[in-house]
Amino acid sequence: MAWIEQRGRQHRVYWRCSDGTGRDFEPFEDRAAATRFVELLGLVGPGPARTFVRGEPVPTPAIPAASLATVFARHLEGYALAGVRPRILADYRRDFDHHIAAYFGADTDVRTLRTRGPLDGPSGRHDTISGWLLWLSERCSTRDGEPTGVALSAKTIRGLHGLLSAILEVAVLAEPPVLTRTR
Repeated sequence: MAWIEQRGRQHRVYWRCSDGTGRDFEPFEDRAAATRFVELLGLVGPGPARTFVRGEPVPTPAIPAASLATVFARHLEGYALAGVRPRILADYRRDFDHHIAAYFGADTDVRTLRTRGPLDGPSGRHDTISGWLLWLSERCSTRDGEPTGVALSAKTIRGLHGLLSAILEVAVLAEPPVLTRTR
């Protein structure tokens, strides 16, 4: 709760400290500015409100790191809650392990994934989504872990791209968001 007191020509906005040690205030030259500050206090609290009024840059909250495997597990939890059959969940897990984690690494921070970019690393491999799609187009399908010698079909690659897209969407929609946008 905040209130305004007039001291001479100064209008002070007072509020009680959250730790219960007393009260604090911010001075203003006119009542209208003090009233706007009271509304701002109610919305964001004293720290960010003071920072905003003083013209200092407002710090943005840190986005938590999350590995690709962690976000994928959250994605599978959503499917499990929706009643998807265990066999389909196992297929998604297999596709993630064989085609997504095999390229990017399960422990890769999802914030580092890029759509396009320069060649990275001594191997000359693209660590980007477009590089992953090229890698998939050159990769052979497997049966029981053994390569068959037949390239992955375009439909399989589209399905894998859809799975990665859904995983990244979970990262964007998470609370707090892991990604602010898919890059």
